[in-house]
Amino acid sequence: MRILISQHRDGVFISQTLRHLGVGTIKGSSTRGGRGALITMIRALKQGGYVGITPDGPTGPRMRVAPGTITAAKLSGAALLPVSYGATRRKILATWDRFLLPMPFSKGVIRIGTPILISPDATATEVEAARNTLEAELIALTHAIDTDLGVTPVEPAPKIPSEKPITSSKLQ
Repeated sequence: MRILISQHRDGVFISQTLRHLGVGTIKGSSTRGGRGALITMIRALKQGGYVGITPDGPTGPRMRVAPGTITAAKLSGAALLPVSYGATRRKILATWDRFLLPMPFSKGVIRIGTPILISPDATATEVEAARNTLEAELIALTHAIDTDLGVTPVEPAPKIPSEKPITSSKLQ
């Protein structure tokens, strides 16, 4: 298992923590080192590894899936597996993503959604449909968890127009 982590200094701290827990990282984001990170993710996935991605990217908008996640799945042939979590006692940070920090001794829940497959031959319309499906599944999972735990759900940021995903020709 490897997690995509920003090259920002916060990402370095997270990388060190994950390494201590035995989890590998891939450094990069849509704003810095994205191409190399995408290539590394595709290689890891094609070798049968697992890659964790925060699909709303390093700057958001909150709970909106950026195209890189879909591009990695399309180019690697790997399924997208939506995963979300929540906690009864938590601190919602005043950051763009409203990061959830579980408090010690709180009840936590992790849920896994339905796998989403995208063909390597998918058209732009199919790619956008997969992005929308992943986004809707993640929002629904998160909202259901928060509701079941009796906490106020964090609302997604307003939608923005989609960007074009990176195609395989741009990686060569």
